[in-house]
Amino acid sequence: MYDVVSFNISWMYPIVWVLFALALLAVIGCFIVLLLSAAKALKAHARWRTVQTELLLAEALAGGDSVSSDPPTA
Repeated sequence: MYDVVSFNISWMYPIVWVLFALALLAVIGCFIVLLLSAAKALKAHARWRTVQTELLLAEALAGGDSVSSDPPTA
């Protein structure tokens, strides 16, 4: 009655594997970029805290009143 046609799709498997490998490489690349950006941000933040600490210590040694042990009066 009806002729059943069997489609051969085995030629698609290598293409699927190549697309999967490219997607995996893209994800790994994005992850590496994310880690490098995070490391750079942490380094910049640590440097900023070091500079702020140095400024506070210099101000305290110069007799600044920004670090006061007296409670504020209302």
